[in-house]
Amino acid sequence: MNFVRSARVAVWVGFASLAWSAAGFAEEGSLSDRLPPGAIAVAEWANAEALIERVQSSPMFKAAYDSEPYRKWAESGDGRKFRGGRAVLEGQLGLNLWEASKRVFGDRGVLAVYPPSEPGGKPEGVLLLRLADDTIGGHLKSRLESLVPLANDKIKSETIDGAWLLTAPDGNRTWLKDRWVVGGTSRIVDDVRRRLVEPVSDSLAKTLGAKLPGAPTKSDTALNLAVDTGRIRELLGQSRMIPAKLDNPLASLLFGGLSEYAAIGNDVLASLQIRPEGYELKVRLDGDSGKIDAAHKTLLTSQPLVQTELLPTVPRRLATVTLVRDWPAWYRQRDALLEAKVLPEFDKFETGLATFLPGKDFSQDILSLMSGPLTLVFAGQTYPHLPQPPGLQLPAGALVVSLTDAQRGADVFNLFIQTLTSLTNLEAAKQMRQPWLTSAETYKGVTITYARYLEIPKGQALPAIFNAQPASAVVGTQYIAASSVELCKDLIDALQSTQKTATTTAATVQRNFELILAPETAAQLVNANHALVEARSVQEGKSAEQSKAERELLENVLRAQQPLRLSTDVTPTGLTLTLQGGWQ
Repeated sequence: MNFVRSARVAVWVGFASLAWSAAGFAEEGSLSDRLPPGAIAVAEWANAEALIERVQSSPMFKAAYDSEPYRKWAESGDGRKFRGGRAVLEGQLGLNLWEASKRVFGDRGVLAVYPPSEPGGKPEGVLLLRLADDTIGGHLKSRLESLVPLANDKIKSETIDGAWLLTAPDGNRTWLKDRWVVGGTSRIVDDVRRRLVEPVSDSLAKTLGAKLPGAPTKSDTALNLAVDTGRIRELLGQSRMIPAKLDNPLASLLFGGLSEYAAIGNDVLASLQIRPEGYELKVRLDGDSGKIDAAHKTLLTSQPLVQTELLPTVPRRLATVTLVRDWPAWYRQRDALLEAKVLPEFDKFETGLATFLPGKDFSQDILSLMSGPLTLVFAGQTYPHLPQPPGLQLPAGALVVSLTDAQRGADVFNLFIQTLTSLTNLEAAKQMRQPWLTSAETYKGVTITYARYLEIPKGQALPAIFNAQPASAVVGTQYIAASSVELCKDLIDALQSTQKTATTTAATVQRNFELILAPETAAQLVNANHALVEARSVQEGKSAEQSKAERELLENVLRAQQPLRLSTDVTPTGLTLTLQGGWQ
């Protein structure tokens, strides 16, 4: 892994603000057209100025900057050092950091890493920047030239053909002229300089596919990343980049398929688009699915997407996590997916489960009933079963399971819930509540089995246990186990709406995983529990004013976020990960 670690420092950009200008370079298009082929990794961006301006003018940033926690940090030792260093840098540049960032990095740039030119050598690299205008290069030179003597002759400075050249002791170079920068390993820098003056037919963009997917508008920011993982494995002399067996069962279950493609795939290609309405990051892991072994294929099953989400939204949704897996096969082949040291935990799990499902084998009697998506849902509550909310308001949670046999599956899961309810009733007195009784009602043609109290609870600031009112139902082949009747009904509505549209909507996307977060609901929960949140901060030694300010800042930051969606889709040639979100 020395090769990977050394890649972090392969590109020398000691004076990364300098620029190189040459006739004949196109004003638009990919800067990687001017880089030589053969790179193992390349990152290219365009119009970062729009992103910098948006961050600078964001209400979320202003709220954080004006907050009491930031003011206290600014007055601390670290804060004073930061402000002092910023003042020195801005004074030297003659620009504030916002303006300097926009004029230096706000237009276009590309960074590429190449294999070592000699066996056993370090990776080589180059950075090419097009600055925001024709004057910033000369301005920076006039401001930075006086710093060169301070390097004690370790940096050589000279002017060649009207360009300022800086050479480091290791031979790395940075060229300056007008609007352009090219810096990095001397061999590649000289090649790029030649390509800027005299464009040639071969280029990195053509061989690695690093061209931008489309020229962004003035209000958009684009970033492309391409990594030739096959070439890196070859250079490292390894057959894979990531171990086949992971040491965390949850990580394996969530991202084992993705990590397997990253381990043996050919390329990783990423594209980030940032627009006023939000951002979208797409990461494509290309590879031959025929090279995926049977164990990892259990993590790469998929479900046709007939709507925008696998499970339609429910009111007050906080989060939804959906996994599509071959559950029985995954469990049987866990020894091929996980390190031996974690396998005994599965035996402990099965022993504990026997308490709730006596005489049932987890693999044969439970997992064999599961097919396709498994979804966890969390949502805020309005507490229709209580005269007032509990002292601590928690989100309701639910599990939605796809069943191969609806009746048999419902019987097994209901047995688990009934046993759990009975055991919980033994602790009712300690939890300061009445025991639960099992009841049933019909909602939109669906029978809901739920737990109710002998009498409606009374009193102020009821214990947290009163957030729960367990309920279950079956909609088609979907089994719902929820912590509240309210969420159970909301899920019945969502599943029935899916059934109505499933036969009329063509599915072209094969979804493997989906995570959705709603920051606005999180902010509402923080506000609903503001007294408890602030009291906890006071117990940690903070003042009441500081605790309130921190809680308000957290709410404002959450409310400034748009819903976030992370998903993976199975394609014929690999896996595509998509992240969508936004902020005000």
